[in-house]
Amino acid sequence: MLSEARADSFELKLRRFYAEVKDPWFAHYLDNSMAGLHQGTHVNDKTTYERWVKGRHIHYDDPEQVRFLRSFFADLLPAYVVRYHDAALNKAMAERNADSLKAIFAKHDFLKDNDRLCELVTMDQLYLNFHAKYLNKVAVTEMLTTWSSSSAYPEHRRMAANMLWDRTTMLPGSRMPAMLLENERGQRVDLDSLLNGPVCVVITASWCTYCELEFAGLEQLHQTYKDHVRIIAISLDSTLTALRTYRKAHPGQEFIWLHAQAEQQLREDLRLRSLPTFYMLNDGVLAHSPAPLPSKGLGALFQQVKAATERDGRIKVWDD
Repeated sequence: MLSEARADSFELKLRRFYAEVKDPWFAHYLDNSMAGLHQGTHVNDKTTYERWVKGRHIHYDDPEQVRFLRSFFADLLPAYVVRYHDAALNKAMAERNADSLKAIFAKHDFLKDNDRLCELVTMDQLYLNFHAKYLNKVAVTEMLTTWSSSSAYPEHRRMAANMLWDRTTMLPGSRMPAMLLENERGQRVDLDSLLNGPVCVVITASWCTYCELEFAGLEQLHQTYKDHVRIIAISLDSTLTALRTYRKAHPGQEFIWLHAQAEQQLREDLRLRSLPTFYMLNDGVLAHSPAPLPSKGLGALFQQVKAATERDGRIKVWDD
């Protein structure tokens, strides 16, 4: 919301303050910080491109440049490619052709003279818009696979592989990754042995205050559907003692409680972004990933299980 004049004034003061810092990495970090600041002022895209993008080297380890470029090209796919090159986009999707798609992005004035930047923006736009209706997820997955193995830029090969991992991990139809878990007595537990039939797995922690609100609803669901859906709560507490203390304070939560022994690894494997996170599974296979919170409709999924069981004795649901 700053005016361009105020942004220029602040930049001048900041550069004076850091004038004696000679570190090369910090220099381009500071440059890109200023680019991000000016991105929020009332300037046109061409001016921003000429000053902060054109001819500049891409520093993949600079989070400020990543944020700036992602912001600058944020609407390129829907506002430019879809709007002006819809037929070519559909053709590239149908052919699963990564080069054809990149060629569409290369028609844009800000990308036509920089192949590296063009490929980076193309990949990132596919990643950010992965779930958009105008993209084919299978085609996007195959294109990212192509870049992960054959991009001319080593950084892009690694990035494409990471994008694939992030977008395809924990999808419905896949299985939960292996976890190091223990029960409240400190005994190792094999999660797969508990994933028979419909199961709700919830990731939580005793320090998560919002989790307590959702768990009030989960307790009610458990009382109603405990004969139909097994609930397994996995705690990310740093110690088993913390979990035991929490359990003593909440005796009504009578579902299966487990403690994650490798909390950070579990966060990465499940791609956790917030707590609590719920999953619904059938015989160890993810059916809803993530599932809605109790306050957002989890009960409807539990009711589906109960209705299917009472109707025809089916143990599996959501397979149709």
